[in-house]
Amino acid sequence: MTMLGRELGWPSERLEELQNVAFLHDIGKIGVSDRVLLKAGPLTSEEWELVRQHPGISAEIVRPLFDSELVASVRHHHERFDGKGYPDGLAGEAIPLVARAMCVVDCYDAMSCRRPYRPALSYRQCLAELRRCAGTQFDPEMVAAFLRALRRLRRRRARVDALAVQAAALIDPATHALLRSRADETRPQYAEMVGALRQLRDAHPPVRFITSYAMVGDQCITVLDTGDTESDVSHCGDPWLPEDELARVLAGESSLANVLIAGDVGVWVSGIAPLRDAQGAVVAAVTVDAPAVESLGRPEAATAHPPWRPCSSQRRSASAGPRSRPSPTA
Repeated sequence: MTMLGRELGWPSERLEELQNVAFLHDIGKIGVSDRVLLKAGPLTSEEWELVRQHPGISAEIVRPLFDSELVASVRHHHERFDGKGYPDGLAGEAIPLVARAMCVVDCYDAMSCRRPYRPALSYRQCLAELRRCAGTQFDPEMVAAFLRALRRLRRRRARVDALAVQAAALIDPATHALLRSRADETRPQYAEMVGALRQLRDAHPPVRFITSYAMVGDQCITVLDTGDTESDVSHCGDPWLPEDELARVLAGESSLANVLIAGDVGVWVSGIAPLRDAQGAVVAAVTVDAPAVESLGRPEAATAHPPWRPCSSQRRSASAGPRSRPSPTA
């Protein structure tokens, strides 16, 4: 929602509210049994009726938190542009503007993520479906704006992917393998590699963090981190729960999805590259994190640590095109 709102030229203070309401737009599903929500097969008519109640329930739950326009956007995010949606069968511009935007974003998220009843669609399949349904399910103007936002995101992801490859080239795999605890931060090689990564970061704003990770047995740990203060640095040896794409790269597999992080300082995009030893085996992974969009008008957001460092937040993968080998000039 933040990226689409930015593309539509909505004011920064509104984008922050939109991000918050987007997090909560499906909260009404707490009133629907997991047996229905996670069902692998087709839903019965009675089960569909239960599902169709969730927008209204969500709207009532968030009513004390947001203004009437945003509450209406939650209630009507499953309306269709042709009037065949629910809960009220609104059509065209009778559907609140924010609801029309949320419908596109919500459906893209649903298509691009794996569900119990079907696999995720590819980036190309998602784009084709958005275009096919423009004018029927979706507001065509919202689809056009969202496609522009996706193209902008894809270009930024290509840049951070390329920087992740450059960052990996600055790290000596053999030395990296010796760094496993906070005590190893006193080694001169640690300071040298972190210093080189910081220089790369500083030369490519708005990149904020470059970090390396390794597996020690079954445990993923942070190794190198370009955080500048105790509040935003992960120390060598700190345990880390890797999200899916990082885990894939550490396991020697290709990363297939765009990794986005959403939290209280904005939306971030992450590039990931493997670190290989002399035999070509993957021994670590390097991530480069940069804002996916501007900072929502808050000056501190440009310098604050991303929301997952060190506090927990939501880190998720969404299909945004296959990860090809990044070009150094991307």
